[in-house]
Amino acid sequence: MSSCLTTSAVVGCFSGQPVVIHYTYDNQGTPVVRITNLVGTVVPGANLINTTPGPCTPVPATSVRELRHRGVNIASGTASPGYAPTGAGSTWTYVPFVSGARLQSVTVTALVGGLPSTTNRISVVSATAPALFLAPNQTTTWSVAQDLGTVAEALHPTIQVVCIGNSAATVHWTEEAP
Repeated sequence: MSSCLTTSAVVGCFSGQPVVIHYTYDNQGTPVVRITNLVGTVVPGANLINTTPGPCTPVPATSVRELRHRGVNIASGTASPGYAPTGAGSTWTYVPFVSGARLQSVTVTALVGGLPSTTNRISVVSATAPALFLAPNQTTTWSVAQDLGTVAEALHPTIQVVCIGNSAATVHWTEEAP
């Protein structure tokens, strides 16, 4: 007894990706379905319930996140006139530019000051970590990874940089717009 198989294939869509739905019918008309990618490899998890015949509907591109960069010079004591001429003061505290913005990175560079054990120093404090004192010309950065799939990534917004005695620093930060 011989068997007669009929095969047909149509383009389909599984999880936003184009696939080929292969229908093979035996001589009683019972279908066997196999779903492959465009190079013929079976797609794990694809079945007739979660795969639709026809071309995939274009998925809108993930929106580009807007990251804003900001920067300021801060200084105290005799370092103020030369290093912070705009009068930014001796303390920088993160304040979102727009309500709901998320802090993504902070970079602090000690321009003038003494060693961390002296009275002329730069202190970085946060509600989530002990104070860090920077040595002259030291640069430190805190940041989060950029992952387009997760929008809740942000540094704790309580970071504060303080120039103590005769000291100066630059603070650069980026924040993600809401």
